[in-house]
Amino acid sequence: MKRREFVRTMCLGGMATFTLPNVVFGHVRQSGRLVFVLLRGGVDGLAAVVPHGDPGYASLRGAMAFEAPDLAPLDDTFGLAPGLAPLRTFWDAGELAVIHAMAIPFRTRSHFDGQAILETGMDKP
Repeated sequence: MKRREFVRTMCLGGMATFTLPNVVFGHVRQSGRLVFVLLRGGVDGLAAVVPHGDPGYASLRGAMAFEAPDLAPLDDTFGLAPGLAPLRTFWDAGELAVIHAMAIPFRTRSHFDGQAILETGMDKP
C-alpha cells in the first residue's frame, strides 16, 4: 500500500464514524457510586471486619484476635480493625456495606482468574 492510499483509507475510516448512530446512555435519577476495593494479596476478612461478638471468635483466632475495645464497632457482632476505623464514617452515613464470604459462580483455584472476573465484570476471565 502506498502512503497516499494509506492516508486516504485512514481519512475515510475516520469519517465513517460520523455515519454511526449516536450512543444513548441511560439516565439515572440519583448520582451514585459503587466503589469496589480489591486488596491484592488476600486480605484476611476476619482481621478486617472482626466478628468480636461471635462466642468462638477469640478462642479460634487465638493470638490474632482483636479485643472489642480496640475496634470501631459496627454493631453488636462486628467491628472494623483499627486501621480501617476511618471507614466507620461511611458506615454511619449508610454508605458502606460489608459482604462476608462473597463468591463468584466461576470456579477455579486461580486467584488471577477471580481477580480478572471481578475487575472486568465479565462471567469468565
